[in-house]
Amino acid sequence: MELHHEKQKYRTPEPDILAEMYETTVETMNSHGYHHYEVSSYAKNQSSESSHNKNYWFGSDYIGIGPGAHGRFTDPSTEKRNSTIRIREPNRWMESCKEIGHGTAKCTEISLEETKQETVMLGLRTKYGISNSRFTKFSNGQSLLDYLDLDLIKLHENSGLLKISQTNDEDKDITILPTENGLKVIDSILADIIP
Repeated sequence: MELHHEKQKYRTPEPDILAEMYETTVETMNSHGYHHYEVSSYAKNQSSESSHNKNYWFGSDYIGIGPGAHGRFTDPSTEKRNSTIRIREPNRWMESCKEIGHGTAKCTEISLEETKQETVMLGLRTKYGISNSRFTKFSNGQSLLDYLDLDLIKLHENSGLLKISQTNDEDKDITILPTENGLKVIDSILADIIP
């Protein structure tokens, strides 16, 4: 595949080579004591994991401020999720901030369906997966197992790509999470399981 960036051509490696590079990265990081906690993230221990990025993966609100920044926030007056994009070009962004007090290029309400898809997609990119309790916060109370096709989840579980975990506490919360092999192919799994 060829990509064009600033009039230069770049060739991406073939899928088999990309897979081999991914495997090598996982093996190298593991051999140096780093654990794989997100598709492209490693840390020495849990306290070293990026708390900033966990906000994205766990669906927390965040505000993008500078040129080209993106944000996601829940409007307290409507309880609706919104996506913001700031003006990319720094000089135009600064002019907009001077003239109207902000550099927002676009603010869009995110539909409930988009919110549910995003919550599952981002959660399953991490070793922590997506719990039913977290999903219901973003789904207007719909259960994760009512949203996803349980037969497909079990098929991926039987293939060693996903796990279904249940806590032992009173609420018996269900969590769907990827295995190490599942993280390797999570984009394909997501395309299969997200309605």
